[in-house]
Amino acid sequence: MTTTPTVPREFRRSGVFSTSGLLGLWFILAPQVLDRENGLMAEASAGEIFVDMTYALDFNTPVFPGEPPFCFDVQNRIGDPDLPLYFGRLEMMEHTGTHIDAPAHVVVGGATVDRLPLQQLVGPGVVIDCVAECADNPDYQVPDQAILRFEAEHRPLGPSDVVMFRTGWDRFYSDPERYIHAGDRWAWPGVSVSAAELLAQRGVRGIGLDTIGLDAGCIATELRAHRAMLSSGAFIVENVANLALLPPIVDEILALPINVRNGSGGPSRVFARIASPGAANEM
Repeated sequence: MTTTPTVPREFRRSGVFSTSGLLGLWFILAPQVLDRENGLMAEASAGEIFVDMTYALDFNTPVFPGEPPFCFDVQNRIGDPDLPLYFGRLEMMEHTGTHIDAPAHVVVGGATVDRLPLQQLVGPGVVIDCVAECADNPDYQVPDQAILRFEAEHRPLGPSDVVMFRTGWDRFYSDPERYIHAGDRWAWPGVSVSAAELLAQRGVRGIGLDTIGLDAGCIATELRAHRAMLSSGAFIVENVANLALLPPIVDEILALPINVRNGSGGPSRVFARIASPGAANEM
C-alpha cells in the first residue's frame, strides 16, 4: 500500500491532473479534501488554500532504526462517570513522524527547539522535484546542481525561504520496512553535503524532505548534510507529507514544532498556504 493521495472522483472526471489544476478545483469544489487513510490533505477558505504536510502519528509510524515505536495509550474515556474526559498518554522519541531537527541535534551549543525564533518557522516555500532521479536509486543524494537548475527555472533562493525536496519516497511511508531498508541495509534518498552547503550559503530558514533522514540512508551516520544545515542555524523537517500536492513556488510554509524545553527537535505540524488558485499556476 502506498501513501500517494487518491485523486477524488470529481477531479478525475475533470481530466486535470496537474498540481495547479488540482488546487484550483479544490478551491472551487470542496472546502476540504480528505484521504481516508491519512486524514485531512487540504482545505480552502476565504481565498486561501492550505495543504497539510504532516503525517498523523499512529502505531505504524516509521521510526529511526533502533528507536521504540510510537505509542498512544488511552487513559480515560468520556463514559467514565467520575472523570468524563477522553485523553491518552504519548510515548515516542523526539524525532518521530513529521518532525523538526533543531540545531542542537548535531551542533554543540546549538539552539534547542524551544529557542527557535517564531519568525524562522515560517517563510516562502519552494518544492524541488527529484522524483525521477530517486525512482530507482534509494542511495540518491540531491546535488547542488538541482538547486541551481531550480533557481534558473524559477527564482533565486534567499534567507527567508523554506526549501522542500520531493523524492517520492513517501510512497513507502505506510510500509516502514521498505521506507527505511533495502535488504539488511538502510536505504532512502537524501540531500548531498554540497547541496546542504549551498543552501546554508543562501541562508535559508529551513529545509525538508519526504524521507526519514536528510542524509541518505547509505551514509546516514556521517550526518554531513545535517551538520551543514544545522550549523547555519536553519532547521530540518523530515517525513514530510503531500509534497506532490504543491507547486514549485508556495506562498508560505509553516513548520510548528512541539515546544519542549532543551529539546533537540520534536513532532511538528507542517503545512503550506497558497493565497489563491492563481498562485499555483507555475507548474
